[in-house]
Amino acid sequence: MIKMASSNNINYENFSKKAQSIIDNASEIFATNLIKYSEAFTPKSSGALLKSISIQREGSRCVGIKYNTAYASKLYYAVSYENSSNTNASPFWLHRGLNIYKKEIFNLMNNNLGSK
Repeated sequence: MIKMASSNNINYENFSKKAQSIIDNASEIFATNLIKYSEAFTPKSSGALLKSISIQREGSRCVGIKYNTAYASKLYYAVSYENSSNTNASPFWLHRGLNIYKKEIFNLMNNNLGSK
């Protein structure tokens, strides 16, 4: 039989705060870069849709991305964009941005969080 003795010197309160900080930072980096990379697929006419973007928060954690226009959800699920000056505009532009640029977004998260 092997006996091991170990001492637990972890300060759980500090550990928990640090872990929460990492989660908050990751959510901020993810949301900010998802918006940035998805802009290439966002419909544009007057630019009001892009100007209306806000990151939704619960405390310091990012929990969503919101476009604050009356027509945002209609455009998000639309099939075509006749009035858009963006020829790359597509429905589900956030999903498309993530699918195409997920490697870049996660690399940015890893690079930023790896230094913390």
